[in-house]
Amino acid sequence: MSGYIKRVVPRNSKQQPDGRPLYGVGDKGGEYVFYNTLIEPKDVRAFREASQEKVLNHSIRLLEIFIANYSDSPLKQEAKTVLRAKRWEKARIHDNIESYADL
Repeated sequence: MSGYIKRVVPRNSKQQPDGRPLYGVGDKGGEYVFYNTLIEPKDVRAFREASQEKVLNHSIRLLEIFIANYSDSPLKQEAKTVLRAKRWEKARIHDNIESYADL
């Protein structure tokens, strides 16, 4: 994908993509996919949003299990911080009274 972008973008803009890993963001060698939400079919958007929520719920559950099972871990406080952020993220997605109750 980055090869295609490197060929097409310079023809249509003043920017020049280089296709190298982004410094300090932990891309792990993968490529990024960008969605144009203006033309994205509603069923694709709904599937993508549902998938993101499943991943978020799974992350929250795994963090809760880690904190419960490894209470002496030096990473426990970091896990709590990440868990708090994930719960806020989930609450903002739903944005209703019930979603903020778990915070």
